[in-house]
Amino acid sequence: MTWFGLPFRRRPRLYLALLAGLVASVLTPRGWHASSRLVVGWDCLALVYLGLMLQMAWLGTQDTLRQRAGIEDPTRWLFLALMSGAALFSMFAVLGVMHEAKAAGGTEGVLLIILAAGTVLLSWLLAHGVFAVHYAHEYYKDLLRGRDRGLDFPGDHDDPDYWDFLYFSFVIGMTAQVSDVQVRTKSWRRLVLAHGLMSFLFNTVVLALSINLLASLF
Repeated sequence: MTWFGLPFRRRPRLYLALLAGLVASVLTPRGWHASSRLVVGWDCLALVYLGLMLQMAWLGTQDTLRQRAGIEDPTRWLFLALMSGAALFSMFAVLGVMHEAKAAGGTEGVLLIILAAGTVLLSWLLAHGVFAVHYAHEYYKDLLRGRDRGLDFPGDHDDPDYWDFLYFSFVIGMTAQVSDVQVRTKSWRRLVLAHGLMSFLFNTVVLALSINLLASLF
């Protein structure tokens, strides 16, 4: 496999989403400020990644989960940190878009406010979606290596699928705490702690930006 093929095999959704974001940013009208062009590119990246992730969840099985978990990826923690950081950074880029909306006014101002609101939502969805995929990978990697299950999903006798991990991740994202899923190992508690802290920070930023968005309308 070539030097490009292995990274693409590890993260095909990311590469396709990056390409979509780059194309969207380039095609954004030249008259728009840099922050707006950046946000448009980010939104397209998030939309494509989330769409591919939902497709994977819809079509994926426990066998495909095990297969993906078997692909060694030493950069998975770096990827998780970078994606979470990029999502948070995009939230602050929204401040620049809101400033442009106030200056533009009229129809363009309304469009920029809609763009800012969409960015807040997409960044939040993307951050917790990435964590869900990471949880799935770590869970089945532990099983392949003969380790104890990091999570215990109640009421199910079959192995969890992507929807179970999406449920687990987004409950943490909404509440900064776990639901009825039991965390069983120390390494998993550390991972969930990091996710909970990020969720608290993220939700605080979302609240602040939402107040600013509402203030921009009046």
